[in-house]
Amino acid sequence: MTALLSVENLSKQFHTAKGIVHAVDQVSFEIDEGHSVAVVGESGCGKSTLAMSVLQLIEPSAGKILFEGTDLVTANRRSLKEIRRHIGVVFQDPASSLNPRMRVADIVGEPLQLFENLRGSALKDRIATLLEEVGMSRDAMERYPHQFSGGQKQRVSIARALALRPKLVVLDEPTSALDVSVQAQVLNLLRDLKARRGLSYLYISHSLATVEYLADILIVMYLGRIVEMGPADRIFANPHHPYTQLLMSSAPGLDPLNRTLKQPPQGEIPSPLNRPAGCPFASRCPRANDACLADPGPPNITTAGDRIVACHHPLPTANS
Repeated sequence: MTALLSVENLSKQFHTAKGIVHAVDQVSFEIDEGHSVAVVGESGCGKSTLAMSVLQLIEPSAGKILFEGTDLVTANRRSLKEIRRHIGVVFQDPASSLNPRMRVADIVGEPLQLFENLRGSALKDRIATLLEEVGMSRDAMERYPHQFSGGQKQRVSIARALALRPKLVVLDEPTSALDVSVQAQVLNLLRDLKARRGLSYLYISHSLATVEYLADILIVMYLGRIVEMGPADRIFANPHHPYTQLLMSSAPGLDPLNRTLKQPPQGEIPSPLNRPAGCPFASRCPRANDACLADPGPPNITTAGDRIVACHHPLPTANS
């Protein structure tokens, strides 16, 4: 069966006055219908560039992005417009992604007017249904974004993303601008909507605590590359890449008694303008040897059972 979204050897370079930044380097993954794929990593690892490429808000340097078999990179404008109605997006900060001069009815209803030509009572009824689905009342339609809390604004953003009944929703750090208590409410909403609507998610986050709650498949990125990918629950239970272990050991919200580093990482994160010849994590990895410093290997080196690990010396499995 064809995956809903298939990303094949995607790369994105930015040309700057100081040199070429390899933001995303030969990234490949798939999202099946009804599944949630989360991409995690430190700031600058390329996860947001990956999301913007999938949304075609920036043009990739190489690779394919297939949505139900159609390559978004080479699709003409008409085909791309039709495909985009099936892809919703929720951005990081609802305060900046919602037009402060527009009422909620106009914000949520705009895609319905543009794509489905809805007007009058039919439009108002659809908007009210969408708002109720995200836990807001009908009277919110006549209010402006500044009249709502951060969590309520993000619910409006989610309602707008769902307006055209998308199959895939790209979530770019959707809870990072919210208080912890509100984060839980929004995550519960997203999980409920996924189950109720059969949605697929591409979830970009630096928060492993939220990812563990929502993701089916976990992708860990470092300096533009995938270093580990597989079922989220199994990676959390037993990370194989040393960098994944580092993230989990330092993540707030996870049990620090059971996930602590025996040896802290040494060295600094390499510059994306001057990437090392070997594994980009080698300078911080306690398991690195001469092979790691000399040869990065292919983007996906080791298939470890149900996951892919880009490491010459992956961590042992839990029962080894």
